[in-house]
Amino acid sequence: LWGTRRNEGADLKWRDKITEAESRACSWACLKTKEVFFFDTKNRSNHTLPLCISALEILKQRSEMNNDKEKPSVWVFPARSKFSKTGHYTDARSLMKYICEDAKIHQIATHDLRRTFGRIAEELVTYGLVKLMLNHRTKSDVTTRYTDANERLRESLQRIELHILATAPTVYNAMLTPTY
Repeated sequence: LWGTRRNEGADLKWRDKITEAESRACSWACLKTKEVFFFDTKNRSNHTLPLCISALEILKQRSEMNNDKEKPSVWVFPARSKFSKTGHYTDARSLMKYICEDAKIHQIATHDLRRTFGRIAEELVTYGLVKLMLNHRTKSDVTTRYTDANERLRESLQRIELHILATAPTVYNAMLTPTY
């Protein structure tokens, strides 16, 4: 629902479980401010996205699951194995395998999900917003100085989220009813 690169969301921490200093040097998700912050992405920049209704609900559920444990994790997506070197998940191959089996798809890569997000975004919002959402460099695009895409970002992301989830009625109804 964010169109991020494969590893950008893997190391997210809960904002309320880290210090102010740590929040400037790592990626985090904040349920209170309804935003997700990606630290030092591929293009060497930080990137912030608003959390829309479904993404927020999913993260709230993850947070509740985390708080039920004896030792809550700082990670949004903690590793399943206690022998993990990083503490957070790093390899989505088994998850992607299960998704392919459930969807009866032969094979899909995590970057295919990013491409799909980009294609949907291209149909629903402006080029500048697509670049902003996908965290593509805008330095060489001088027209970006004429618009303030940040103020339309949440509304645009919500439109894309609704469009994506509408293709899965069971998920859509579970996540968005009765709001939509």
